[in-house]
Amino acid sequence: MPVAPVMVTVVAAALALPVPAARAASEPVRLEIANAKPGSLVRCQLVLAHFVTLAPDIIGPDRHASIALQRDVQAGTLFYPREDGRPMALENVFCGLDDDWAATRNDLDLRRLRGGEGNRLLIVCDGEQGLACVAPPLQDDHDD
Repeated sequence: MPVAPVMVTVVAAALALPVPAARAASEPVRLEIANAKPGSLVRCQLVLAHFVTLAPDIIGPDRHASIALQRDVQAGTLFYPREDGRPMALENVFCGLDDDWAATRNDLDLRRLRGGEGNRLLIVCDGEQGLACVAPPLQDDHDD
């Protein structure tokens, strides 16, 4: 599946306080959001600490966005690395259909990524009516 370039723009500005623990005990992780809804555009919004929001590019059908984050190993907090190198805590990620975002908005479940279940989380957005964004079930190593 091709990767849509993710260019992030700041929608609201605020100062971030440095988070020493995130730098000292962090590891890179990746959030991938796939648009599996034919003919629809998906728009997502990252909500960071201090009332800052970021809007990655809109995700076209059969495309996905990949967002690089840092995870505090002990606390499970996710951080978005700012251009100046200071991390900002990631509060939520919302995704919805571009043409009816408010009515179709999903709060993505990031518990697996926060809890250390791997360094990559794929969330697939699809649905017959509206939009549903969920992580596929984990594969059991014992299944054939």
